Amino acid sequence: MSTTELNTTNPNSHFICGSTQKKIYLLLFFFLGITNGYAQPVNDNPFDAIEMDVTGSNKYHNFTNELATNSMVYPDPSCGSYSGADVWFKMTVPGTGAMEIKAKTNIDPQMVLVVYTGSPDNFTEYDCSENGGQGNISSLVTIKDAALAGVEIYVRAFRYGTNIGAPFQISARKGNASSLPVELVNFSSQVLDNEVVVLTWETASEMNNDYFIVEHSTDGSDYTPVGHLAGNGTSFESQYYTYEHDEPYFGENYYRLKQVDVDGQFEYSKTVTAIIKMEEAKINVYPNPVEASRGINIRWIGDFGKEKTQLIITNSAGNQVFLTELDVRHQRESFVDLSTLGLNAGVYYLTINDKNALVANQKINLVRD
Repeated sequence: MSTTELNTTNPNSHFICGSTQKKIYLLLFFFLGITNGYAQPVNDNPFDAIEMDVTGSNKYHNFTNELATNSMVYPDPSCGSYSGADVWFKMTVPGTGAMEIKAKTNIDPQMVLVVYTGSPDNFTEYDCSENGGQGNISSLVTIKDAALAGVEIYVRAFRYGTNIGAPFQISARKGNASSLPVELVNFSSQVLDNEVVVLTWETASEMNNDYFIVEHSTDGSDYTPVGHLAGNGTSFESQYYTYEHDEPYFGENYYRLKQVDVDGQFEYSKTVTAIIKMEEAKINVYPNPVEASRGINIRWIGDFGKEKTQLIITNSAGNQVFLTELDVRHQRESFVDLSTLGLNAGVYYLTINDKNALVANQKINLVRD
């Protein structure tokens, strides 16, 4: 039995035996495969899926789907125009239920990612990402699902619309979980009819959130609870809350949220404020007109939330003729003796001053006996 020898000195000599040719091609392919930095696709079926750790960084790992077989026993994915040459990975979703999986290649077409739950014998497609099928752009699957916390998932990777393999990169990282158990994205106040303060807030995610306590203060330092709302446990969807405080004080009201976990741990939110103005309709001055030798009674409806505030009387020229402090914490009425002031008959104005809770231009007509 004769064989044809390879003549390396003759450039026209290109005939070699079939078995030798196959060995050379295989050796050449193997050499290129182990020197390009990409792992060979031993993971081209889910039973041999490569285990990947989900880390806190966005580190990519090198793989290839060259020589990968087709997973024909599984239904085609819902995206990516599957034609074969898929490779498989498996990983465990972090305890937060949040993670990101990315894949990219520098060669068109782009990589497709499909996530499955269950086992290779009983798969359920969870998500599919193709990102338009364009190269060098990461396909991204974002998981924010409390039900998947600690669950093993399978990831199927292949190139968009082709069974021709190519090197690619894949990463699996923990999701951008908030440093707080509750990711509060909005907390605001609104005053209705100068009587009720409506507090609204929104959460983007919640982890073991038991309840909220609404706390109120009149000075921004000492807070008391005024409301209690149940939380939504663990959720990765936006949740909306509303609380109405129907007994605010005159002046500036301060509010904050105390968020409490199921284990008793808690965090405070930022502070928001709401101003209730003391309108003229909420104060009564009598008698009016009043004789200069007598006095006036001042009665108000509502609470200031502090012990003292100022009462000022000015004349028609704007000059202050009287200033005193009112005890507004323990009473709703006060008396001012005008006989000691030596005031002339005329028009005067009464103002109760508590920061932004002002009642100005409450006119008093002073007459002589």
